[in-house]
Amino acid sequence: MHGTHNAGLESSWDDYQKRLIRMMQRMKPANLEGRRALVSLRSNRTSAQKGSFKVLIVSPVRDTQGAVADFEDNWHKLRSNEFGDTFDFALFHYTNSNRFWKQHAWYSDASGPVVMRRVGPTCKPQAWSQIPLSVAKKYDYIWLLDGDLRLDYFSWDLYRTVLAVLEPPVSQPAVLPRAPGERSSDVSRVNMVGRQQGKFPIALEVERSEIMTPILSARLWGALHTRLGGNDLHTAWYLSDWWDLASMLFNLQGEKTSVLVVNAAPVRHINCKDLLWTEDGQWGKGENSCTWGCGKLDTNCRSFTGAELASVRHDWQSFWDVTGYGNQLRQCGAKQLRQCRQLLASRVHMRQWVDDDKDQLSVFRYACKSLDEYEPCEVGFFAEKEPCPQGFPQLELHTGSQTHGDVCRNKEYSSYGKGWSCPLGCQYTNKSPWCRNAAKDMPCHVG
Repeated sequence: MHGTHNAGLESSWDDYQKRLIRMMQRMKPANLEGRRALVSLRSNRTSAQKGSFKVLIVSPVRDTQGAVADFEDNWHKLRSNEFGDTFDFALFHYTNSNRFWKQHAWYSDASGPVVMRRVGPTCKPQAWSQIPLSVAKKYDYIWLLDGDLRLDYFSWDLYRTVLAVLEPPVSQPAVLPRAPGERSSDVSRVNMVGRQQGKFPIALEVERSEIMTPILSARLWGALHTRLGGNDLHTAWYLSDWWDLASMLFNLQGEKTSVLVVNAAPVRHINCKDLLWTEDGQWGKGENSCTWGCGKLDTNCRSFTGAELASVRHDWQSFWDVTGYGNQLRQCGAKQLRQCRQLLASRVHMRQWVDDDKDQLSVFRYACKSLDEYEPCEVGFFAEKEPCPQGFPQLELHTGSQTHGDVCRNKEYSSYGKGWSCPLGCQYTNKSPWCRNAAKDMPCHVG
């Protein structure tokens, strides 16, 4: 948790991660039919590959021997996975040189790992906008990985097991500093945490991700590309608010996994900070003209648009029930993107999937005692058997009814997500029975 690194710790952590994989594999995937639908839409895959993932990693990289060595270490760790998953790389050489990279045969090999190379000053959104939808559709996930992250304690086998079981549209590894006392992430909620009240979080839902290492479902890329088309591409700020909000809308519409941090598979942040910083330490004046904030005319802070909603619905309709997706946005009114994301985040029931030292995985609802996203999360756990999500404390039973599932209400008695919600584990539907047991395709009854 504090960034210490040596070979002994790395080996011990690898052994622990293998035990966690066995625990996770005893859980059933969140949506088996959805998993098959996702595979069948990838026309470029052969039948022998259908059990594997294909991932595109998009990285801005420096032109130094150290940066190349870090890449090779990360690549070796990823390609040694035991599930047959494959990784391609789109590399953006923002220092306007790739001299050290070209010295390696794998860099230019047509069958090598690098499928896209761009040389020239660039900001991260400018790089992301160069990944067309036609390319993204070849992959299951797009990993927006900064070039100054190492995978010493990361396990792709564990991470992909979490992806397969929980199916989060947006996730990221937890972040460790390079060494004790150094910088990990400024967003404290995504930094790796240890045991809390006797429970070690393998993965946990959070209010927000951050932009240095998100792993996005490729099905979000069409809508994200639409978003980028209207943004000031010199700043990456508020893009994480956008994909976090997209993920939360799935959760609020149908109890899907919200923004997820995989705590047990962390990355180490080497913290080169040279996209926004100059060599003499001035922030926001780097050679790439990258900046921060809402961009020109505050365009990056605009709300989730109708075109983006339409794109999400189109790209996910064969995978999940997206009926009603985005209806929660009406609660935001004229709020800007971040304020809308913060409002809806307060209505997501957050969960931790934890190892409680009993060789089994348990799920707990939890809340951070501080509402400040930049403060570490002091956890307060809720009872595991609590049937209702936070904000909807009153369980209304419809025991035995074949036309109405149980629901959770608050005092507002208004629309779904505002006055009522479904019990934990139940799925919302915009018609009778309103809350259903998706696995059995029948009304959901918890009482």
